[in-house]
Amino acid sequence: MSHTRHIVLVVYLFLFVLAAPALGQSTGTGEPPVKVVSIPAAEPGDGKAVQEPPLPYTPPLRGAPGNRIGGGTRGGPEALPDLAALVPDHTSLSATVQPTLYWTLSAPTDKPMELAVNDENAGTALFSLAIPVGAKAGLHSFDCASKAIRLAAGVDYTWLVVLKVDPEEPSKNVLAGGHIVCIEPSAEIKARLSQAGSNAASVYAQAGYWYDALKASMDLVAANPGQAEPRRQLTGLLEQAGLSPAASAEIMKP
Repeated sequence: MSHTRHIVLVVYLFLFVLAAPALGQSTGTGEPPVKVVSIPAAEPGDGKAVQEPPLPYTPPLRGAPGNRIGGGTRGGPEALPDLAALVPDHTSLSATVQPTLYWTLSAPTDKPMELAVNDENAGTALFSLAIPVGAKAGLHSFDCASKAIRLAAGVDYTWLVVLKVDPEEPSKNVLAGGHIVCIEPSAEIKARLSQAGSNAASVYAQAGYWYDALKASMDLVAANPGQAEPRRQLTGLLEQAGLSPAASAEIMKP
């Protein structure tokens, strides 16, 4: 019997030696070892990400929209240039009572042209002036401060650029223009502008001040000729108003 017990003990010892590596992998809690499996992150959808424009513009929340006026050309035997006011299709804000107004002309013209600003509510003209004959193709501007012209705060104005095709028949004239209201910025916006530096166009655009955002963007392009980023921001602003063709126009000096 002792010989038999000896054999049994040898077998048990042999089995213990074989089981030792597996026992060494125990978690110590009596539970089998846990294998950690890495789960890959979900794949992004096929939809294209919406890119925010470089100079995002927030239209103001006020009253009924004032549509962009005219633009393009009138049909007829005589070839005429396209005329477009650089404004959104709603009444837009100016932070100053002496705004700068912008428009584009697609080709040079020897026709007489006129710029006018009218009080929308009173039905009266604030001013009108002749644009020098021989206007070139490109992006044009008029700074009200250059003629000491001031708009009244809170008044709805309509401004128009007129290409006079036939002085005897005003119905043939080509018109382009927009709507403008001058509203003083809040203290918060003024504080942001005081710290904005070259980013003033962005502050104005986000606050809904189209005319000031456009002027600040134009000034940045003029101050940095040949640099791509200022022109990219200007292009992004114009595209939001449906004015993509104007983005490539040559900026003419007043």
